[in-house]
Order: sequence, then structure tokens, then C-alpha cells
Amino acid sequence: ADEEGINGVTVNLLDEDGNVLESTITADNPDTGEPGYYEFDELTPGTPYVVEFIAPDGNTFSPQDEGDDTTDSDANTTTGQSDAVVLESGENNPTIDAGIYETASLGDYVWLDKNADGQQDADEEGINDVTVNLLVDGAVVASTTTVTNAGEDGFYEFTDLTPGVEYVVEFVAPDGFLASPQDEGDDTTDSDADRTTGLSQTVVLGSNENNPTIDAGFYETASLGDFVFLDNDADGQQDADEEGVNGVTVNLLDEDGNVLESTTTVDNPDTGAPGYYEFDELTPGTPYVVEFVAPDGNEFSPEDEGDDATDSDANITTGQSDAVVLESGENNPTIDAGIYEEASLGDYVWLDKNADGQQDADEEGINDVTVNLLVDGAVVATTTTVTNGGEDGFYEFTDLTPGVEYVVEFVAPADFLGSPQDEGDDATDSDADVTT
Repeated sequence: ADEEGINGVTVNLLDEDGNVLESTITADNPDTGEPGYYEFDELTPGTPYVVEFIAPDGNTFSPQDEGDDTTDSDANTTTGQSDAVVLESGENNPTIDAGIYETASLGDYVWLDKNADGQQDADEEGINDVTVNLLVDGAVVASTTTVTNAGEDGFYEFTDLTPGVEYVVEFVAPDGFLASPQDEGDDTTDSDADRTTGLSQTVVLGSNENNPTIDAGFYETASLGDFVFLDNDADGQQDADEEGVNGVTVNLLDEDGNVLESTTTVDNPDTGAPGYYEFDELTPGTPYVVEFVAPDGNEFSPEDEGDDATDSDANITTGQSDAVVLESGENNPTIDAGIYEEASLGDYVWLDKNADGQQDADEEGINDVTVNLLVDGAVVATTTTVTNGGEDGFYEFTDLTPGVEYVVEFVAPADFLGSPQDEGDDATDSDADVTT
């Protein structure tokens, strides 16, 4: 009902030997005004006639004799000629018709979807040498590979297609690649390949139609890792003498905090060094969080101290990294964590009877002496000496951070003086400056 006649088409009347008897051109019907009309009259009954249609350049004849003779196309798809027609006296046969169409095309793009979002972003480029098949009723009727076109990679096209045919495009994923999400957003820039089969939806084209929106995005899975180390000086940096720690639990979380995967640190399969972990086959464009679970008695090193390749990325409270978003094929080996065990110091204030700065066998500890712990001159903790294990004069500061410069301040009791400093064996000498 929506298909119109075409004026200007040459139509020849042939005898049974193929000789041209008459020629005309399609024009508006003189009765209805509709285009595409032709007629040969004053013909001899009983004589075989053949009607020959000349398809305009770029046009093809429709299939012959498909259905009702009053509305079908009678032109042979190759010669443009009808079957022989024999008329009776006074007969008018208005059913010798021809359908023509211009071939159609479809395409046209396969791209590397870096963030696996199923949309062609401005910084994402095409992929060459991807196999693309054209299917009809599940059978491959044409095959091509993506190439460079107008300086852009990833182009493909199927031309000379027949309007009205149900075509399906099959994209064959390159080795190691996965198909992007299908039909995400604008059809001109989305991916049309089913993620499992690589097949597009059915495409039906009109005469002379070009459909350049049958595209496919592909991506490579990504990975991240890879090191948990014992940070001896708790400075948040992997020093040359600091080794990895095996047996540490590492979780991979989604952006809502749900655990997607879990692993434990082991020896690196390539180097043999301990403390290695990896999460692979990850989806580009998806935010991931790495959660490190500190072993009992351990704390996390300061976060983001210096070079990202060698720092600790675990939050000191939660053990979680910042969200990490990977690109197609990316490996990010910089999501590391430093851990350390807390330290302590102490432990004795005594009555130095002979003021020689050494703890002699007959010299006892002194309780209730104030002892302060200083960092950069500021008191960060304070205690007093007490009895421990039956001995007076004991003090201790625990839960200290390795690598921090601590100073211990002993507050001399009233009327007491400090003994000489650093006289002899460090295990039994006095470490307090006699002045400060």
C-alpha cells in the first residue's frame, strides 16, 4: 500500500523471437494520475508477446510471480522479461507489472570498549581484523572483517542487500575479548551484539536504505593486585629490606561493600616472593574496592605515602583501598598494603645508691616516678612506675608505632638527681639526661 509507481522506466514490447516491436516509458496514469503506468494497445489476438522492462541504473528486479498475479512482479530477475502473453479478441490484460528496488546496505563499526559500558566514547577506537558474518535463517550468506576506513579502524559493511529480507549480523569476538553490554543507550553509538552469541537483532532494510548502526563493542578483562608487606618502620613505603607477608586475607568488594571474591596472599608465581595476591577477569569500567584484613596484632601502615607503586593503599581504619576503575586489558599491580606489629618500650627506674649510673644488685626500683613519652617534644603518653613481678620501679609504653622517633622523659622525684647517663652496659645503665 505504501509503494508507489516509478516514472521514466523504459518498457519494450517484444515478439516471441525477442525483436522489439514497440517501446514506451512509464508515466502518470491518465485516469488516476498515479505514476509508473504503461500500456501497449492495438495488439493482435493470438500472437505471443513478451514485455521487457529495463531496470534503471542501480536497481534490481523484485522476485518474480510471488503471490497474486494482479499485484506481483512479472519480470524475470535476470532478463527483466515477462513470460509470453497471448491475448484474446478485445482483451485488456493490466497485470504485466514489474517491481524494482535499489539494494540496501548495513554496517558499520566494531570498537574497543575501554570501560565496557556498551557505548562508543570519544576516546575509544575501532578494532581491525574482527570477523563479521551476515546470516539469513541462521546460515552465513556473507562474511567480512573489519578494516580501516577514512582513517578510522573497525569499519565493516555489507552491500547489495535485498530489502525485506531478515538479516542478522554475527560478530565473532577476538581471542581474549568479551562482548560489551547490548543496547545500552543511543542506537547509533551502542553495541548490538548479544553478549553470549555475538548476534544482533533481526534487521530488515528498505529499498536503498543504509543502516550504519549495527555495531559491536568488545573489551578484555582486567586485573589488579598485588602485594602485602611487613612495614618494619611503619612509613607506608615498601623498603628494600621489607618482605611480603603470606596468609593475609584480601577481599574484592563492589562499590556497595559486597564481597565479590576473596583470596589470601601467597608466593608470587613468577618471582617466588611472598605477599602476592591478584584478582583477574574483572570488568573494565566497574568500581572495585580491595579490602585487606590485618592479621591479629597487626596494624595498617600510613596510607598513600609517596610513590603509588610502592606505597600502602589500605585505609588505616577499614583496611580498604579507594575505588579502582580499570580499563580494558589493564593490569593494576599497585594496590598494596603495609602492615606492622606495634612496639613497646620501658622499663625501670631505680635508686642508684652509689650514683654510678649502673643498676647494682643491691639497688631497688622506685615507684610513683612520672615517666612521659614524647614525640617532637610533645607528650603523647604518660605513666608512673609501679610494682611488676614483685619488683618496684617498672614502667612500659605499649602500642607504639615502628619508625617513630620517641623520647622518654623521666621526672625526678623531689630532692633527687639523675644518675650519670650511659655508663656501661645499656641493659643496666641510666638513659636519662642528668639535666633534662
